[in-house]
Amino acid sequence: MLDDLGIPEPRAAIRLREHAGTGRLLAMLEAGCPDPDGFAAFAGKMRRENLRPDLAALGEAASRRIAAAARKAAARPGNPAPLEEIVRIVRCAKVFGLALTLWESQNACIGMRGQYAAMQQRAGRGDEDAERWAEAFRRAATCLGVRVT
Repeated sequence: MLDDLGIPEPRAAIRLREHAGTGRLLAMLEAGCPDPDGFAAFAGKMRRENLRPDLAALGEAASRRIAAAARKAAARPGNPAPLEEIVRIVRCAKVFGLALTLWESQNACIGMRGQYAAMQQRAGRGDEDAERWAEAFRRAATCLGVRVT
């Protein structure tokens, strides 16, 4: 609005917009990033407007949510939803190249490799639910940098 008049936006107003944008991105991450395309679109809008979100806060929030999803996946064997959430959140984190702390999530994933082997066997016998879980696990493990054999 001020740009239309040739008046630069006050720095305080820019900071408020950055803070509000960061808050919206945090809310998306804390909800499990149910719409990665919406996250990317909003991030693109912030970039076009030269707004800088708080990348450290976003990275911490993404890391916490990924760890929570990994704990849920370990506690609820057979439910692929938490594994699918990990994949979505990592996808959102890549939009900004966020620094993630993944050791806890990686350890949980390593602990689930035995369950993965059992699900692979069930999937081989035609169990579609086991196949969905195994595929979700493979994708989440890849996102976390955990090797699955």
